[in-house]
Amino acid sequence: SACGKGLGAIPSSTVGYEKRFNPALQFHDEQKFVDYILADQPETPFYFAVMKRVNKDGPELLCNLAPVKSPAPNELPAITRQGLTIDVGPAAEFATAHVPGTINVPLNMLAQWAGFFVDYDRPLHLVAEPSTLPEVLKRLRSIGIDNVAGAFDATAVKASGLRTESYRSESPQQLRERIAGGEVLLLDVRAATEFQEGHIPRAEHRFLGKLLREIGALDRSQPVVAQCQGGGRSAIATSILQRAGFDVTNMAGGYAAWSAAGLSGTGSLSMGH
Repeated sequence: SACGKGLGAIPSSTVGYEKRFNPALQFHDEQKFVDYILADQPETPFYFAVMKRVNKDGPELLCNLAPVKSPAPNELPAITRQGLTIDVGPAAEFATAHVPGTINVPLNMLAQWAGFFVDYDRPLHLVAEPSTLPEVLKRLRSIGIDNVAGAFDATAVKASGLRTESYRSESPQQLRERIAGGEVLLLDVRAATEFQEGHIPRAEHRFLGKLLREIGALDRSQPVVAQCQGGGRSAIATSILQRAGFDVTNMAGGYAAWSAAGLSGTGSLSMGH
């Protein structure tokens, strides 16, 4: 969880239980305790600062929120040029066809990742099926994203002919020679701890949550391959990179598929910011 490492699943606890079973409370040396607490912590989402305020002051009442508009599909191209539009559909469908300028954060990953990408002070637009929109809004509001200006009907967008862009997904076996030869820039978008535990030779680490904000530091002249552990996070990264004008391919199956294919692991450490 983004809230911390090794969080327990039990609904409540006692001091006695924690003293007996909590690994952090087994240390008698202060420095060892501090080192344990600080090691392998998940990356802190940018929205945590917002959530501190929301948790203190309370969330905005739903009755006070502006209604979410339903713009016509022909408004979508102009809106994507003005701000962020998130398509919450499945990654495989987005890869096949989507509207240029949109990024893809599937519904099942929305609460975990949207807060890294959304500017809370600017209006957000969505592409979503009407049947899933209430759940989409619920998940966004759970992390304080209330400024949803509009939601495009995904079915109407599909029928509009505006989905003119797609991206490639290729297997590790298809990509290995180009990666080894330096023909592509391999971006590993996993957490830093995952990268340090093992990664593909020549990979550069760029944590997914920071990618949109740090994308200006990347060289657009070189083709890019996005890779994570299983292909889900790198699909989000691929949509972000394509929106910024990169020639990008998603590595299907990620590092898990690379390892399962018996391809070489951990190369020289190359950490981005």
